[in-house]
Amino acid sequence: MVILESVLVDTDILIKSFRGDTTKQINLKSLNDQYCISVITACELINGAKNIKQRGVFMKVLRYYNLALVDEKISEQSFSLYKKYSLKNDIKISDSFIASTAIAHDLFLYTDNKKRLQFY
Repeated sequence: MVILESVLVDTDILIKSFRGDTTKQINLKSLNDQYCISVITACELINGAKNIKQRGVFMKVLRYYNLALVDEKISEQSFSLYKKYSLKNDIKISDSFIASTAIAHDLFLYTDNKKRLQFY
């Protein structure tokens, strides 16, 4: 997949937007849909569904996003970041993959997880 966008949106931003955070909604709208999400974010959204109806809504919404897939380079970078920062910054495995995706594609990472991803 060729990434044409310049912004990778993290899971926390999408969740806040879905929950009605107008600031996040405005910020995403200002990007004119020219952003992508990691396949890890897509999985996290599906995993966070509370019921089959909400899962269906997420599945429909996810069709509109460009997905940045994980490849060998991202996997290696993620493993490196996780080894280095999992204890110090308490990053989750998903955080390391999402940050690595942004790094690999030279994308700005739009996230509120500043504490965990302060290395980024």
